[in-house]
Amino acid sequence: EQEQEQEHHQPQKAKEGAKEETKEEAKDDGGNATAAFAATNGADAPHASSTATKSKAQFTLSEDRSQGQVGLGTYGAYVVSAGLALALTTLALLISAQGIFMGADFWIKDWSSKSAAQQRNSNKLYTYIGLAVGTTLVAVAGTLAYFLATVRANSTLHDRALSRVLHAPMHFFTSNPLGRILNRFSADLGQIDELLPLSLFQALVMGLMMVGAIIFMIIAIPWMALFIPVIIYAALWLRQFTVPSLRELKRLDGITRSPFYAMFSASLAGLVSIRAFGQQEAMQRRLEALLEKNARCWFWWLIANRWLGFRLDMLIAFIISATVILAIALKDSLNAGDLGLALVYTISLGGLVQYMVRQTALVETYMTSVERLLAYGRDIPCELDPTLLLQHAARAHAGAEGGGAAAASGPGASSQAASSAELLPLHSATAAGAGAGAVSLDVSAAKARIDAEKLCVRYREDLPEVLHGVD
Repeated sequence: EQEQEQEHHQPQKAKEGAKEETKEEAKDDGGNATAAFAATNGADAPHASSTATKSKAQFTLSEDRSQGQVGLGTYGAYVVSAGLALALTTLALLISAQGIFMGADFWIKDWSSKSAAQQRNSNKLYTYIGLAVGTTLVAVAGTLAYFLATVRANSTLHDRALSRVLHAPMHFFTSNPLGRILNRFSADLGQIDELLPLSLFQALVMGLMMVGAIIFMIIAIPWMALFIPVIIYAALWLRQFTVPSLRELKRLDGITRSPFYAMFSASLAGLVSIRAFGQQEAMQRRLEALLEKNARCWFWWLIANRWLGFRLDMLIAFIISATVILAIALKDSLNAGDLGLALVYTISLGGLVQYMVRQTALVETYMTSVERLLAYGRDIPCELDPTLLLQHAARAHAGAEGGGAAAASGPGASSQAASSAELLPLHSATAAGAGAGAVSLDVSAAKARIDAEKLCVRYREDLPEVLHGVD
């Protein structure tokens, strides 16, 4: 009986060994697990190879995600979108407003150091009123110019991205879910319109005020020049340590939001089917899981912001302590007015450093949305070239004025066919030279015919062919 069982199992083992060899051969030939499965079950080699090719190509592409810090090219593209002349004018107005504001403080300090008779001079008051009015007018002009520039930049980015999406080929919409596209034009564009302009404006204003406060502190208390480099280095180190985490968490926040939008839109579209099969709770759990995944990214981004704020508070306490200690130690050799104004600027500098560093970190995180919208306005291919459309329309208009419709066999027909062939998204000459088939058009007033020779068609460049050698 044992010999009979061994004889019975030997052919079965031989078959299993042959199947294993077939699997290994299929894998060695460049196939994947699908090809090996097809070879094991007796499928022919071309079918296995086609299945392997299809499995390698993804019908829905993964969302692109940039790595590292936001490049200077992104900031430059944002400034260029606003208009270089308007951006420079805005910067000049903001610098001028800060300079006039500091001039008014100097004038108050000089006015208070005069004698009682000189302080009653009305010219001092009129000068101060002029400086205050000038500061207000220049600051308002700079603010209006800044927000005009940001509105222009945001509109330019939106129009470019929308134009690219509207002219994108059909495979773009099949390879990118609807929620991903909606995320770019809703959440990302909302941050560019609402959050980025305010954060960038505050960062610019606070930065200019901080530079002015540091300059005046060094003028009033020269010994502060020893501490300023240490303070700047500490602030930059904290920012450099925190911003990479803030930036990547913000990118993850944008990426994890797209599946939620896609799931939500799909649920609305299939609401009848979901209710018919009683899958409300299952869909709710899936939506909650996606929402929780996105909320984790946002929560840790908020925690990182609070971590940075606490360290900056400690740095501010050190600045104020150093200034007060130096003022007490050097009270006999310093001017009382300069010392008082320096202390006022130091106290204000504490909040400026913290707020400016946090705002610059927020600006860089919000610039990831600009980066994502720029990718749509720059990298999405267009189905038809607008220049060719205009040229074709001009030739058609000129032909209509020249003599109406051309004959089928005349030179006008070939010219019209050539202009029509230029509008095809297929590169006919290149395709014919590569053996992928050719398409020729014969358009006239009496007939219209399309000839195809060995035409091969695929939905996307990285997908397998669906038509082979059509004549």
